[in-house]
Amino acid sequence: MTAQAGPASIRAGGSYGYGHQLAGLGANGKFDGTATTSDDTSFYFKTYGADVEVDTRWVFLATEVIQSERYGWNRATGSRPGYDARGWYAGAYGKTPWNVGPIFRAERYDRNRNASDDLNERYTVGAYVDLLPVNARLIFNYEFDESDEPVRTGN
Repeated sequence: MTAQAGPASIRAGGSYGYGHQLAGLGANGKFDGTATTSDDTSFYFKTYGADVEVDTRWVFLATEVIQSERYGWNRATGSRPGYDARGWYAGAYGKTPWNVGPIFRAERYDRNRNASDDLNERYTVGAYVDLLPVNARLIFNYEFDESDEPVRTGN
């Protein structure tokens, strides 16, 4: 969906997906149907999200939020462990008449909302330069990693 608000354009969207995947996680590491199904695992997932973009003369803003629900079924044990993941990002990208601009982005992703110490949180600052004769863009940025220690990859 797109709308005009004076000189700005606003776009909104959504997504939804679901599925089922079989994986061989047992001794032979294959889903080949030749042995018992005791080493095969089924994964079921449902994912949905929403996004909004605002484009003006001086700034482009984008944000998205996503939720994912996943559970597995281990045929050997009969267990059905599951978890929910949630994440979002928001970005602001400045525009100037000189084909350069600032960049700021914040993002957060909790891969398992029932577990601790698995939250990814990052902040990115930088700038871009458009090289119009070759239709390319150079991006210079620095990422601050404020994630939980077990999943932190560093700045």
